[in-house]
Amino acid sequence: MKKRALLETLSLPLLSFLLLLPLLGYGFLSDDFPLIVANPRLQSWSLFFQNLLTPFFSFPTNPQLHYWRPATLLSYALELRLWGISPWGFHLTNILLHTANTLLLYLLLKRFRPEGPLPWTASLLFLLHPAHGENIAWISGRTDLLAFLFLALSLLFRLEYEERKRGLSISLLFFTLALLSKEAALLFLPLLFLLFPSKGLKNRLLLLLPYLSLLPLYLFLHQKAASTLALNRGLLWADIPLALRSAGAYVRILLFPNLPAPYFPMGELTVHPLLYTLSGLCGISLILLIIRFRREFPLTFPGLSLLLFLLPSLFPRFLPTWPPIAPRFAYLASPLAALFFTELALWAFKRGLRIPAFLLLLFLIFSWGTLLRLHLPFFRDDDTYIRTMSLRYPDEESFLFQLSFKEAQRGDLRKALLLVDKGLALSPSSPWVDFSRKGRTLRANILILLGREAEGEQEVERLLRATPSPEEGYSLHLLRAILLERRGDGEGALEELTLAGRLGKTPELLLRTARFQKRVGRGEEALRSLEEALNLGLDPKIAERERVEIQNRRESERE
Repeated sequence: MKKRALLETLSLPLLSFLLLLPLLGYGFLSDDFPLIVANPRLQSWSLFFQNLLTPFFSFPTNPQLHYWRPATLLSYALELRLWGISPWGFHLTNILLHTANTLLLYLLLKRFRPEGPLPWTASLLFLLHPAHGENIAWISGRTDLLAFLFLALSLLFRLEYEERKRGLSISLLFFTLALLSKEAALLFLPLLFLLFPSKGLKNRLLLLLPYLSLLPLYLFLHQKAASTLALNRGLLWADIPLALRSAGAYVRILLFPNLPAPYFPMGELTVHPLLYTLSGLCGISLILLIIRFRREFPLTFPGLSLLLFLLPSLFPRFLPTWPPIAPRFAYLASPLAALFFTELALWAFKRGLRIPAFLLLLFLIFSWGTLLRLHLPFFRDDDTYIRTMSLRYPDEESFLFQLSFKEAQRGDLRKALLLVDKGLALSPSSPWVDFSRKGRTLRANILILLGREAEGEQEVERLLRATPSPEEGYSLHLLRAILLERRGDGEGALEELTLAGRLGKTPELLLRTARFQKRVGRGEEALRSLEEALNLGLDPKIAERERVEIQNRRESERE
C-alpha cells in the first residue's frame, strides 16, 4: 500500500508538469501590468511596506474593486527579486501552486479515505478541471491559488490539532495568510463549522473562537486599506432571481465546463434567463439529493460547504467583483465537482455498473484535460487574449474597449475610434459595472489624438459635469491638461494637473507635473514634484535624468 501511495503522490505532479509546461513560454496580460510590470510598490521593500495599507490595485486602476491582498502582492515582490521582470518565473510559480494544491487535496482526502481510489481520482479531476485555466495561465489569477494553498494547510494543521493537540498556531497563521491573499477566505469559518458535525453545536462554536479572534483586526485593516464599508449597497429583491441565474452559471462551470473559451459572457444571463434559472434550480435539487443520500456521498456531503466560496459572486451588486461571474472564481469550490463525480462513479461501481462507472471517469479525465489544454493558449499574451476574446464575443463591450486601446497604442486611431463607438452602442444598462463612462473617456482621448479637439473637449466636459469618481476625474483632468498643452497654455495645463493631483497622486502624474513646472520656469517646484514622484516609486534613472535637465535649465536661466 505504501508503494501505491508513493506512486499516486508522484504521478500527480508529473501529470501537472506535463500538462502545464507550455505556460513557461507565455507572457504578461491584462491586470499583470498594473499589478506587476508597472507597480511602483514592488520596486523596493521600503515602498512595499510604506504602501502596505493601500488597495490591491493602485490608484486609479479598478476603483470599483475594494480589494486588499498584501500576501499576493508580496509573492510578486519576492519573484521580482528572484527572476526580474521575466514572465516565465511568475508562470512557474503558478504551476507550482496548482500542483501543490492538488497534492494538498490528495493528502486531505487520504486522511478521510486512507484506502481506495477516491483520493487520487478526485485529485486528478481537480488537477484537470477546465475552469482552472484562468487561475493557472494568468499570473493575476494567483489569488485563488494562494487562498486555496493556505486554507488547505490551515485545515490540515487543524486536523492535526484535533488528533494530537498540536499545530493550532500554525493553522491560524495559514488562515491569516489566506485572508491576506483573497477576501473569500473568510468563508472558511462556516466551512470549518460544517466539517465537524459530530462535535455538537457548542464545541463547534468553540472550535471557531481562535479564528474569529483574528477577524476584528483584519476587518479594521481591510477597511483602512480598501474602504470596505463603501461597498455596502444593500440587497434588493431583484437580486434574488439574478443570484439564482448566477448559481445556474456556476452549475454549468463546475459540473459541465464545456465552455468554448475560459470566459463567461454576462449577456448570457440576459439572453437566456429561463435556461440559467432552471440550471440554478437543478443545482439546488442536486444539493437536496446529496443531502438526502448523504450515506452514498460521504465526502461530497460535507464538501457542499465549499459552495460558500461562490456566495460573493452570486450578489455582485452587493459585493462588486469583475467580471461578476468567471470560471476562476470556481477554483475554491471545484473540489466539490471532483468529489461528486468520483463518488458517483464509485456508487455505480459498487452496484455492478462497472463499465459505466469506468467510462464516466475516463470521459471526464479525457474531456476535462482536453478542454484545459484548449483554454490555456487564450492566455499566451495580452494581444492574443484581447483579440481572441473580442472575435469570439463581439458583443462584449469590455473587450471592444480593450481592443480599441490596443489599436490606439499602435497608432491606428481611426480603427480605435470605430471600436470604441461600437462598444458604446452595445453597452447595456448593466446591473454590475457601467463601462460606458470608461468608454467615453477613452473616446475623448482618441478624439484629441486625432486632432478633433473640440469634440474631445465636449466629451470631457460632459463627463466632468456628471460628477465623476475620483479615479474618473483624475483621468479627465489629465485629458484637459493635454488639450491645454496642445494650445500652448502651460499654466492652464499645470492647473489641471494640480486638480488631478488633489484626487490622487501617481509617479506618472508627478513626473508630468515636474516637466510642466520646468517649462514655465518653476524649477524649485519641479524638483519637489520629482522628489515626491521618486518616493512613490518613479524609476530612479528617469528621476535623475529629469533632475539634471531641471538643474541645467535653472542654470541657463540664471545666466
